[in-house]
Amino acid sequence: MKNKGALAILSAAVAVFLLSPTATQAGEFYLGTINVTDAGSVNNGLTATTFYINPQATLTIQCDAGAYVITDRITVGTADSGPGILLNAGQAFPTSINGPKNLPLRDAGVQANAGIVAVKPASGTTVGCDVYSTKGNE
Repeated sequence: MKNKGALAILSAAVAVFLLSPTATQAGEFYLGTINVTDAGSVNNGLTATTFYINPQATLTIQCDAGAYVITDRITVGTADSGPGILLNAGQAFPTSINGPKNLPLRDAGVQANAGIVAVKPASGTTVGCDVYSTKGNE
């Protein structure tokens, strides 16, 4: 009988340990916001405050209004890039980057070996999409 009680306590302790997130298992790290102010398509290299994305990153993207979002392309909604994924306002969208690209920058430079996320408003002219690098097993 004593062994059953000890086994139940040990099992509960193991379950708590395995199900509890730790710093090495979970979390999002804010990279930046892609802001579109003219109904066009903008990416992380052309937004007002540019930011780098690791070319092997796992991401979570969340927009403040409906938006089309695509990774690994400089623009959304062209014959070459496709229409993107339609996100609702506030929707958290898990996605990833598929290898390094050359990212055009606002200053006419190029960031080599970067990940790219492009955003376009679903309707209206403005949208802001926060981009997070995701680590772990959420």
